[in-house]
Amino acid sequence: MEPIPFMKRAAQHMKKLSSGKLLRIPVRFVDGRWECEYGGVVPAAPDSQAELLIANKSIIDPHFLARMKATSTVRVLKENEPSPPCPLVELLPKSVITSFITLYGFEIMSDESESVIGSLPPPRAADVLFGPGEDFEANASISHWIEVDYVYTVGFRRAGLRLAEHVCETGSDQDFLIYPIVYLYRHHVELILKAIVSVAASLLDRELTDGDRKALGGHDLARLWAAARPLLNPVCALVPNPPFPDDDLLGIDSYIRQLHEHDPNGESFRYATRKLKPGDRRGTAVGTPWLSPDLKLVNIRAFAAAMERLADYLEGIEGWFGDLVDAKATWRRKYGG
Repeated sequence: MEPIPFMKRAAQHMKKLSSGKLLRIPVRFVDGRWECEYGGVVPAAPDSQAELLIANKSIIDPHFLARMKATSTVRVLKENEPSPPCPLVELLPKSVITSFITLYGFEIMSDESESVIGSLPPPRAADVLFGPGEDFEANASISHWIEVDYVYTVGFRRAGLRLAEHVCETGSDQDFLIYPIVYLYRHHVELILKAIVSVAASLLDRELTDGDRKALGGHDLARLWAAARPLLNPVCALVPNPPFPDDDLLGIDSYIRQLHEHDPNGESFRYATRKLKPGDRRGTAVGTPWLSPDLKLVNIRAFAAAMERLADYLEGIEGWFGDLVDAKATWRRKYGG
């Protein structure tokens, strides 16, 4: 038996009823009615249906809240088992059950394997988290024999892109996935900038300064870009090659500045609040929010498109510099010096 909260059933029901793309509208409860956050009543047609996502603490009737959070049970059918005359079964269509079992490899839960608190089977001591499985296509090869930095860097970019594609294609989960999307792309930029600093210094036979080492040991994108930018055109002159266009570098300046403004140390989209320092009386006992209250909306499509442009450019620089390092090593082996 699988418990399904009332609100989850309602969400599934709304998804089932929806016949087109959904429009997300920020609203505020004013004078007994819901109005658009930017003013005015939402001009919806009569009998329109919608899903309201609201914090528990905003519900002032505890009985209503209890009803909304109540659970009922639904028996998950085995394959080819006829559906009993129970209307709740319609909320768990067979295709959903099949995909759930196929993706996660779980058997239908028996009474003995039911969780006392969640809807999935509970953790067991015999479960293996890091190891191969029979579905070989899902086995990830941990890189120990190729450029490990490369797969880390590319992996974070691809993960950010996949999540952004999900939001743009389904019109859902944007309020939840924005945080990992920004974090993943930002971390990709951090890794690629660190690679550029290291490889450019190697090409120029330049010792890393204390400032470079401090930047490479931290998560400050502005400091990393400040270390990388002055090395770019000297590498071009070394080849020789025309310098990078000023407009390109100014564009990267802008992107890095915006990322740094909202996430100066890689934690603003990773943690909701920052820890208070000893003796700091600001904020609440649980910490102060990382993100500024002035940041209210982020368009994930526009953000991801911009980050893909930035990632493509920075990866191009790092890849070209890497080729030059290989060529330099070959030249020295052949001709010395």
